[in-house]
Amino acid sequence: MGLGSIVPNITALISELFLKLHRLETTILSEDHFFRISARAMRQVLIDHSRVKRITHKVSIDLIPALLLPASGNAASPEQFLAVKIVFEKLRSMDPQVAETVWRRCVEGLTVQEMSQSQNREMWRVRADYDFGLRWMGNRLKRYA
Repeated sequence: MGLGSIVPNITALISELFLKLHRLETTILSEDHFFRISARAMRQVLIDHSRVKRITHKVSIDLIPALLLPASGNAASPEQFLAVKIVFEKLRSMDPQVAETVWRRCVEGLTVQEMSQSQNREMWRVRADYDFGLRWMGNRLKRYA
């Protein structure tokens, strides 16, 4: 990341901070007071920016297994990793068995047959849970794109 790509972001951040401080219409009592107000306003600007920031590339269903891996070497953005982790945790809270199936298949690399044997379930149920889990995650990730 070169300086050319950082400077516009810093300029935009400082401009937003100035506007936020200007809207406060607060009397600055001291230098310390100014820095405390500025720090709080900067935090608010950064939080607001992160809330509206979207994933730059759509996360496809084919990319989800790679993004679940802890140390994936692909060129995915940090936002994509975070979005997949958040959606996976929502799946885990909604249906733990489906989430376990997706996790064990994607991260641990178990085959459908191995999972069928270890979970003592029919192969078609394991495959259906896996397919459902990936499709559900893909649909949820479309909201972040």
